[in-house]
Amino acid sequence: HMWVESTPGVGSTFLFTARFGLDATTTQTALPCPQGLDRAQILVAESNAESLKALSEILSAWDITYTSATDGNELRQALTQHRYDLCLLASQLADMSGTEAAELLLNTAQTPHIAFMVQLTDITAIEMWSAEKNVDVLLKPLLQEELFTALTRFFAAPDTTDLPAPE
Repeated sequence: HMWVESTPGVGSTFLFTARFGLDATTTQTALPCPQGLDRAQILVAESNAESLKALSEILSAWDITYTSATDGNELRQALTQHRYDLCLLASQLADMSGTEAAELLLNTAQTPHIAFMVQLTDITAIEMWSAEKNVDVLLKPLLQEELFTALTRFFAAPDTTDLPAPE
């Protein structure tokens, strides 16, 4: 279905409706749990219910347990109660910006690796946090494959090929 809405002297908008079905020959296969992640302590700091649900479904499919925080108070409380290896951090919590939350995480005694989850339009956060050594930037909406790749990179065993042999 296609149509045009037009106002003289203002402009025209061209609209269409398209329906797409799933390809019956393609099947979605679940990726295995990234190596080493089954033992990782993960904190998910996300206040958007839909994003948290989607992330929860991915982590649950991998049998990963995690702690969630939806605001600054829950984040502070979680950090005082436990040590985390990774924090999946949204660019905005209910009462705290992602930048404030990242600074809080980076100033903890045991700084976790931070995966900063941002919208593609949040160019400032992407530029600012991409340079930080303990922070990686992931674009929302997160896809299982992209999260798998990032987590595999975070938890990969350190490369020791360039280290000198013990004497």
